[in-house]
Amino acid sequence: MNKEKLLFNMSFLTLKPTVVVLLLSFIGLNKAFGKFPINNDAVKALSYRTYNIGKSLPSEKNHIYAKQMKDNFSPLGAANNLFVTLYKNITGTADYAQADQIKLLVNSSLASNGVGTNKLPNPSDNLAFIEGTKVLAIDGYKTIATKDTITISVDLLTTSLAYKLKVDATAFAVSGFVPMLLDRFTNTLTTLVADTALISFTPTAATNTFGKRFAIVFKATGLPVKQINLSAIKESNNVIVNWNTVDEVGVINYTVQSSDNTTSFTDLSTIRAKNDANASYTFVDANSNSSFYRIKATDITGVVSYSKIMAVSGATGARIIAFPNPLVGNVLHLSTNSLSTGKYNVVLHNTIGQRVFSGEIDGSVINHNLKIGSLTAGQYVLTMSKEGKVVYNTSLQVR
Repeated sequence: MNKEKLLFNMSFLTLKPTVVVLLLSFIGLNKAFGKFPINNDAVKALSYRTYNIGKSLPSEKNHIYAKQMKDNFSPLGAANNLFVTLYKNITGTADYAQADQIKLLVNSSLASNGVGTNKLPNPSDNLAFIEGTKVLAIDGYKTIATKDTITISVDLLTTSLAYKLKVDATAFAVSGFVPMLLDRFTNTLTTLVADTALISFTPTAATNTFGKRFAIVFKATGLPVKQINLSAIKESNNVIVNWNTVDEVGVINYTVQSSDNTTSFTDLSTIRAKNDANASYTFVDANSNSSFYRIKATDITGVVSYSKIMAVSGATGARIIAFPNPLVGNVLHLSTNSLSTGKYNVVLHNTIGQRVFSGEIDGSVINHNLKIGSLTAGQYVLTMSKEGKVVYNTSLQVR
């Protein structure tokens, strides 16, 4: 037995149980992948690094386990890879050592979502993906959808010791979607671009039990908000711009824009988004002579979308009120003071554009009672028009 093998065997025998488990996990992953042989030099380097984890911090580029994870092309395939790494503070220093790492990949050749490599649990500082009852070191997805939420379990941490969670998305790009890191404890979302996501946290007795604190979620690009319902109503010399939204996700703000010709728009005001399932906003354009308005939505990735262009209604001084709103029951009241004479069509649409009510009123009558029937609770859009021209548009909540 040469000197090198003797030193390695001696160091292996002195390893703590924690290190033995890590080595067995490393060897098991190599066997499961079956795409490269176990490298004795790599194992020796890993054992040396792990044994000295409390004494020195090697360069991150020399983390053998991380390298093996990145170089491995397992039966799950390569495709789009996203790495989540847990770092632990080395007591008494400002340095951090890698404690654990997991990988998410998307490959269209997979049979289904949530297919992966089982995770051998660490005695401490454990990181894993959770798919139902499965605990995974590598989580494979066939396709990604907007509603997908991939839970990350972080448990068995050392109380009051600083940790860092790093997400490396440099090799992850799924067309049409942006990955984001959800922190359920702070209720924040971090967009994952390249390897910039680095979350620092210190577990306490309370937060250390929050094992499923983090998750990877996905937002469809180009769709910061599912629907924007807009109305622009002339009152005296002002235009009251109201809009409500459906399914806001990661929207930074809304910009109110006006125009005289529907082609050239001017920014009037920027309003911070609420990011609610259903939200309502109002802006008053004082002393306005504009004829058209629209709303620009900007999301956290810089993607912009627009509402439909809405012509100003009530320009003759007419005042239209729909009540009660929210509506309880099946009778909607309309007050239409100062409308010009003639017939007006009143239409109610649900959030997916289906017409659920259609009726007609006389402009010479001020008060109207519309029997709209039984509607499912939710958000609706009420539109009043005359000869094809919209004169009133508003959101109606039904309870």
